[in-house]
Amino acid sequence: MTKSSSDLKKQMAAIRDSFVSKLADRLAELRAAAGGVKADSPTQTIADSLQTINAISHKLAGSSATFGFAALSDNARRLEVLCAALINGSQSFTPERRKDITLLMEKIAEAIEAGPDTPLPMMSMLGEGKGQERQKAKGKRKSILIVEDDKDLVERMRLYLGEYGYEIEAIDDPGKLAPTLEKSSPTLVIVDIMFPGGEDAGIRAIEQLRNKNLLTCPVVFLTVRDDFEARLSAVRAGADAYLVKPVNFAELKEFLSWLTELEDARNYRILIIDDEEESAEYHALLLGKSGLETRKVTDPTTVLDVLDDFVPDLILMDINMPECNGFELAALIRQRSDLLHVPITFLTTETGLVSQKHALHSGGDDFLTKSGHPDFLIASVVARAKRARLLSKLISNLDASEKRTRGIIDNIIEAIITIDEFGTILDFNPAAEETFGYTPVEIIGRNISCLMPEPEQSRHDDYLKNYRDTGEKKVIGIGRRVNGLRKNGSTFPMFLAVSEFMVDGRRLFTGVVSDISEFVKAENALREAKVIAERANQAKSDFLANMSHELRTPLNGILGFSEILLEEAAEQGLDVFADDLKKIHFSGTHLLSLINDTLDLSKIEAGRMDLFLETFNVGDLIENIVGTTEPLVKKNNNEIEVFCSENLGEIHADSTRTRQILLNLISNAAKFTKDGRVCLSVKRQTGAGGDEFIFDVRDTGIGLSDDQIAHIFQAFTQADSSTTRKYGGTGLGLSISQSFAHMMGGGNHR
Repeated sequence: MTKSSSDLKKQMAAIRDSFVSKLADRLAELRAAAGGVKADSPTQTIADSLQTINAISHKLAGSSATFGFAALSDNARRLEVLCAALINGSQSFTPERRKDITLLMEKIAEAIEAGPDTPLPMMSMLGEGKGQERQKAKGKRKSILIVEDDKDLVERMRLYLGEYGYEIEAIDDPGKLAPTLEKSSPTLVIVDIMFPGGEDAGIRAIEQLRNKNLLTCPVVFLTVRDDFEARLSAVRAGADAYLVKPVNFAELKEFLSWLTELEDARNYRILIIDDEEESAEYHALLLGKSGLETRKVTDPTTVLDVLDDFVPDLILMDINMPECNGFELAALIRQRSDLLHVPITFLTTETGLVSQKHALHSGGDDFLTKSGHPDFLIASVVARAKRARLLSKLISNLDASEKRTRGIIDNIIEAIITIDEFGTILDFNPAAEETFGYTPVEIIGRNISCLMPEPEQSRHDDYLKNYRDTGEKKVIGIGRRVNGLRKNGSTFPMFLAVSEFMVDGRRLFTGVVSDISEFVKAENALREAKVIAERANQAKSDFLANMSHELRTPLNGILGFSEILLEEAAEQGLDVFADDLKKIHFSGTHLLSLINDTLDLSKIEAGRMDLFLETFNVGDLIENIVGTTEPLVKKNNNEIEVFCSENLGEIHADSTRTRQILLNLISNAAKFTKDGRVCLSVKRQTGAGGDEFIFDVRDTGIGLSDDQIAHIFQAFTQADSSTTRKYGGTGLGLSISQSFAHMMGGGNHR
């Protein structure tokens, strides 16, 4: 016998001696009460005496069994049952019943005189060992053994769980479990099911270790298998939790927290309520030696004050007590919502189904008999406390999650409103209060249609009914602009996004409302500005078109007369005037080109540029283009190279605009290239929409930066101002070329 068990036995014996020392007084109380049930006693006196005898015999029955007085407990229990029957009228108080009371009183006296007839019940060494293990576990760092052949997953778990203070050891084969457990004692084991050795290799390994009692810590299976067979096999192997991959690390951490907390040295808290001092002391000592934290209450009227300071994992309660019985006290405790999850176990000698049913209806969860073996009592209390601790943790996590969600909803800037399928408002966050002007007290319980102006207000209930009947969605999961109605009667534009979800089979809807009043104002202002800009642009285009026409008419006259003068000067040999006349003609031609470009741009922007589509030969077009641009190319000492097949075929397009595009591109290349080459290549290829032509113009000129490339197709844009000064031009050629290409279904690309 260990010193601990010897000390426990001495303490138990001392408690029993205290109980024995009070038995004579209990017997005297019984005899005094029995004096009130004489034949000549008044009816009320008999009734009161029976109540007293019933209460005393109940206490004797329970406490006597606890301390090894089997005969005393049995006779006290029989006396209690008899008195209860006489009190509730199920038996009549006849002379025979009076004799029965007297006889049982004598047997009780004999049992007290004889002393205990069974040894004092003691918990086994196994129970004591568990208590010592719990005490030694205090402060021990939590270690996790992972059995997993996915090295990446192991490393992620090591990093994640390490942040929460877990020490991680990993092996990649369940066959290594046994030798690993000989060297270390993990707090918990995480194991996969599927390994190269078989689809259930992990389960078989755990089952073998459990059967040999080599693995006693919690086991969590982590696997891709989610079938019934795998789950059942895991349960049979002794699984404490089963998680399916891919790993939800937050969920895994919660399970580990629960399981390691339930197995570590944190004592379960047990509240013992018993008006019998010795019985309460006995059970407190018994459970305390098993590593549980206990608190005794011998005055049931103080229990609520105690519960304010000591929140138990389980309440162990007697039934028959003064002031109030256990059933009443259980019902009273259940009135507190914060104690609804705490299990109440009645510790009593009651075995009748009526009493047990009454106990369950009053808020109790289970029964334990006072005469039961200590090991059974301890195991029962620990099992119930363990489940209660887990339930408490779940409730705490749910409460924390609800608070986090509530905090997000209450602090988000969008109005959030929750309704049921009939449109009744269930939740209204602070942003909704500010948006609509209602307080939750004013709005919750009303129909959501009160937040809508007509005609939506009258139609909304019909919309909900139609959705319930047909499932046809108009707003749900889509989002749309609608108008809202404030408490003060004003309306405002808002964007409404509605989502649907189910809670306990109940269909609910959450609407997220954004007040877009400022956005709509800005949108309207932008729309108005766009109209003004379009009008201004149209006026500009009209002005340019008119001005270009007015300028082109006299300019054509100047060009015509300059050509006539050039011819006459040549005929008359007036070479001295020829150079000046050529300059006049060249400048006029250049000015006409600029005017034509401006006129084309104004027509394009005004939407008045018409195309004349026709079918023409591409080879002829290329020959004409090269002949026209060759003088310009050679002006800067450049060469023009053409790459194309002999039979390109025909194209359906506007020949004039196609020619203008190519002239612009080649002219640009020639203008910005000196002593180099301008290359034109043409190829025909089959695309998604049919045959297409690619005209590619390249040069060896000054080139463009990436920033310049981004702007080359914008009107009135050139590479930089120095380019404009040196090479001239308006910057319209490429912009016009791109517009023409787009109009014909093509495009310009760099």
